Amino acid sequence: MFLLYPVINQIFQKIFGGRGDGHPALTYFQASDFGVRSRPFSFYSGKNLLRGEIYEAGDSPKKGLVIFFHGLGAGRTSYTLEISHLAKAGYLVMAYDNTACMESEGYSMNGLSQGVLDQKAFFAYLDRQEGLRDLPRFTIGHSWGGYLALMALNPTYHVEKAVSVSGFFSVDALCVSSVPKAKAIQKSIRGFIAHRFGKDASKSALDYVKESGVPVLYAQGDRDHVVNTKDHYGYLKSHRDEFPNVTLRLQKNRAHQAFWTERGQAYYDEIFKPNQKLPPIDELLSIDYGRMNEDDPILMKAIVDFFGE
Repeated sequence: MFLLYPVINQIFQKIFGGRGDGHPALTYFQASDFGVRSRPFSFYSGKNLLRGEIYEAGDSPKKGLVIFFHGLGAGRTSYTLEISHLAKAGYLVMAYDNTACMESEGYSMNGLSQGVLDQKAFFAYLDRQEGLRDLPRFTIGHSWGGYLALMALNPTYHVEKAVSVSGFFSVDALCVSSVPKAKAIQKSIRGFIAHRFGKDASKSALDYVKESGVPVLYAQGDRDHVVNTKDHYGYLKSHRDEFPNVTLRLQKNRAHQAFWTERGQAYYDEIFKPNQKLPPIDELLSIDYGRMNEDDPILMKAIVDFFGE
């Protein structure tokens, strides 16, 4: 098993060895674009300073604190619309960029499990913040962030509810779902993660879901090929008895970005055709981002209602 660790590390570094800074031609909204206030905060994860923002709207007392975890490829500003929606619903929202993503320091993202270390550093920071640490805690995230939202059910973090949108359950299981031949070395992948990132990072998020009993809302598109729908939504549906605390939502005619409306998904499919290279910059600059990033109001209401139950 140990002999495979250098090989696994080499593969992970090839995939995650750079930074996640998005694309210079894509538009990333700011909270002020949606009438939401924000202020910065920062904390250290290892030697790297991670930067984030606290978002709020209105002056009334907050219903709780929502921690929003971003997906792979960019950072928190990829989800400003969803964050703003939650802020306008009466929640204080905190979101930060993971190691080597957007505004945060680091030469390399290191791997998906680095997010678990960043999360641990964040909650340690949060526990020191008067006025924030005593608010009811809820988590939400998409894809990588959806995984982290569930991993935050580690009882030491005191999270009361979690929403995972298109989130995977563990790094080793995602590898197998994406590359079935990786099943032969799944135990080695899990062992490498424990060796490199710690035992907590090698656990499946479903272990925390089951052990905590915390209410979870899991939403996914019915044609998600990034985080395979059958292996995730389908698994939870076929194991309902094991996870009575999980509420499922299937987004029809949606792919990996399950937040979007069907219209937004269709527009995305028109521009980013499957198995084709990224369009040239002049085409990217002409994209109607408001149309593409249009959130499904039914799903967003379900999320707000779930947190408020």
